[in-house]
Amino acid sequence: MMLRMIFCTALAGAALTGCASFSTEMINANGILKRCESSGGGVGLGAIVGAGSAAVMRSNCVTSYSDAGYLEFNEAGSLRVHAERREQGFYIKKSFVDGIVEGDVITDIDGQLPSDFEGFKKIIFGKLSEDISLTIFRGDKELKKSIKRVPFHRK
Repeated sequence: MMLRMIFCTALAGAALTGCASFSTEMINANGILKRCESSGGGVGLGAIVGAGSAAVMRSNCVTSYSDAGYLEFNEAGSLRVHAERREQGFYIKKSFVDGIVEGDVITDIDGQLPSDFEGFKKIIFGKLSEDISLTIFRGDKELKKSIKRVPFHRK
């Protein structure tokens, strides 16, 4: 009987204690990663309050980074090309995307042509689910393409 009472007390104690951990990776157009993480815990009902508090802290962090132009890592993508700004547009030096090849010149991105590479990175960065409309010159031919962003890879 005594052993049973000790076991039940230990089980109840374990059930009322807890810890919650939340983490979300965020990335911006420059490939800078930030992690929003928080944890909370406690004993008894404090575990519930701590977990709720941790979730709110993580949510506030995600909102702050989102407002600064970051996206959640698993939802973010880009064109994954190496390009340089030239007079006609952005000359592709290397491409990791189907539909864009070395030597292509991008002359329009969603109705815009940024003046510098920083602007280029910002336009091609976005949600994986969104297509990018491009006008590309390949040799003397003008091509209109709708390209899907590809996910970022961890370094």
